Amino acid sequence: MEQITASKHPIRPTDLAAAMEWSVPYASQVLGGKRPPSLITALNIFEKTGHRLGPLDGLSEEEINVVRKIAA
Repeated sequence: MEQITASKHPIRPTDLAAAMEWSVPYASQVLGGKRPPSLITALNIFEKTGHRLGPLDGLSEEEINVVRKIAA
């Protein structure tokens, strides 16, 4: 399991927790790779923060739009 580094995804656990209404420890686990986000959760994170985590990592904006349509 690949750890999500701060340089790769410059979002702090406190910022992710606030945006997603999660606890800071849970957000830290998501960012640390211990609890990778599902596709739907990754889409929600992207919509609320603009950060590409989990299955969206490395995808372009256009690719994310395609994934969003498929997941709907």
